[in-house]
Amino acid sequence: MKNFTQQGPDGIRFDFNEGTRVYLPFLGGRQWRLRIKDTACDIQIFDDKVDGGEFSTRKKWFFEPLIEVYKSDVLLFSNKFSLKNRDVLIKFYIGTLGDIIAWFPYAAKFAEKHQCKVTCLMGEDLIPLFKDTHEHMRFISTEHGDDTAYYATYKVMMFWGDSDRDWNHSDSRWLSLQGTASHILGLDQSELKPRIVLSEQSEIEEPYACIATQASGQAKYWNNVNGWSKVIQFLKSIGLRVICIDKNRLEERGYIRNYMPFEAEDCTGNKPLSERANLLQGATVFVGLSSGLSWLAWASGVPVVMISGFTHPKNEFFTPYRVINWNVCNSCWNDDTTSFEAEDRQDFLWCPRHKSSHRMFECSKAITSDQVISTIKRVPAIQKLVEAAVGL
Repeated sequence: MKNFTQQGPDGIRFDFNEGTRVYLPFLGGRQWRLRIKDTACDIQIFDDKVDGGEFSTRKKWFFEPLIEVYKSDVLLFSNKFSLKNRDVLIKFYIGTLGDIIAWFPYAAKFAEKHQCKVTCLMGEDLIPLFKDTHEHMRFISTEHGDDTAYYATYKVMMFWGDSDRDWNHSDSRWLSLQGTASHILGLDQSELKPRIVLSEQSEIEEPYACIATQASGQAKYWNNVNGWSKVIQFLKSIGLRVICIDKNRLEERGYIRNYMPFEAEDCTGNKPLSERANLLQGATVFVGLSSGLSWLAWASGVPVVMISGFTHPKNEFFTPYRVINWNVCNSCWNDDTTSFEAEDRQDFLWCPRHKSSHRMFECSKAITSDQVISTIKRVPAIQKLVEAAVGL
C-alpha cells in the first residue's frame, strides 16, 4: 500500500497528494461503493462499487473534492476537502530562476487563501531569495529528503504532452508563465510580483545600467550582430556604466560560442542571487532577454527593457519597455501548433518554424539597435540623462 497520509474508519486511507487518492481494504463481493465529486463543478468524477484497492483521480491540479465511501450501501465515511491548518507541499521541479520567480507568488497566495501550512520544494540556491520574506512558509530543496505527512501535494511546472490535461487544465502555451501556476493552484490569473530578499544596495557610486545577454537556447538570444554594441555605446554616452551580470561570460555549445559584449564591464560569475538582486535594485535600467535575470530585475524593482521575439509579450510580466518586431516571425514559444518535442527543446539551435533556413532566428535578428535604444529612452530616468547629455 502506498503511503496514504490520512486515516478513516475500517482501514480506509486517503489524501490529496498529486490527485485525490483513496485506499479501501479488500473485502470481496464489491461491498464498497466509492464516490468522488468535484464540488465546484457539481459533478461525480468516480462512482462505482469495488472490491477494494488503491484509487486515484487522473487530474492532479487543484480542485475541491468530496469523498464518500459506502459499505454494504450504508454511508460509512465522508470527507469534504479542506486545507485549513493542513500541511501542503508545492513542488517546483524546474530549477530555473525565471520560472520560480514567476510561480512562487502563487504558492504564497495559496497559503494565505487557504490558511494552510505550505512547504515549497525548489533548488537550494533559490531558497534565500524568499525564505526571510515568507517566514510563515517552509522551504526544502530538491537535494534533501522530507518525511512530512502532507495532506495535499501539487506539482507546478510546464507539462509537455499532457493532452488529457491531467496536470494542468489549460495548455501552458495559452497562458502567461505566471498563469501556469495560477491555473494549477486554482487561483485568479492576475500578475503577482514576489517579495524577495533585498538588503544593502550596490556600493557602486556612479549611475549604472545592468545587462544580461546569455540564454539557454539560441532562439532566446538577441541575434542582431551589432545590437548590443550600439546599445552599450548609447548607455555610456549618457553617463552610465554598463555592467553585465550574466552567470557565464561565455556560453559554448559545440562550435557555437556566445560571448559577453566586450564593451560592458564584466560582473559575470556564479554569484548568489541575492547579490544580483542588490546590484539590480541600484541600477538605472536593466536591459535583457526573456530570461531569469529579467524576472529577477522585475522583482528587484528596476525598469526592465526586455528584448524578445521568441515569446509573445503575454508570456512574461508586463513591462512598458518590451521590444518585439511584429513584422517578422515571432512568438513561437506560445504557439501550440509548433513542435515542442523533448529532442527539439534540447537542441541549442532549435528554431521551430525556420530551422536551417535563411529565416532562422529572424524574430530577434530583425530587432534593431535603434528600436531598442528608442525604447530605453522612454524610461523616465533615462530621459533625464539624455536631456542632461544634450545640454552639455
